[in-house]
Amino acid sequence: MSSASQGEQRLDMDERKLKRMISNRESARRSRGRKKQHLEELTLRAALMQNEKNWMLKQLSEMSRRYLRLELENVNLRNQVTELTTRLNSLESLLGFIAEESDGTTMDVSDPLLRP
Repeated sequence: MSSASQGEQRLDMDERKLKRMISNRESARRSRGRKKQHLEELTLRAALMQNEKNWMLKQLSEMSRRYLRLELENVNLRNQVTELTTRLNSLESLLGFIAEESDGTTMDVSDPLLRP
């Protein structure tokens, strides 16, 4: 082989190495760009999810407060029903007693609104 052809081969090899090196650098640059874009998308998603979590926690807190308030109101209403039922029963007994004393007959309180 002549030294000229060896020189040409060496130049061809150097040229291929240079092209490969340039191609690899370009590929690495694109890869870094994709990685950066992916990281930005994940960061945005994380921020959106954090905002959604904060909103949900506020909603949960508000619903818990409402539940406790309604639970307390329900207990109070049940207590009122019990008290009013007791008073109604007492009044019905008193009316029955008064009716027996006045004419010797019992008085039937059958009004459905007076029943619990």
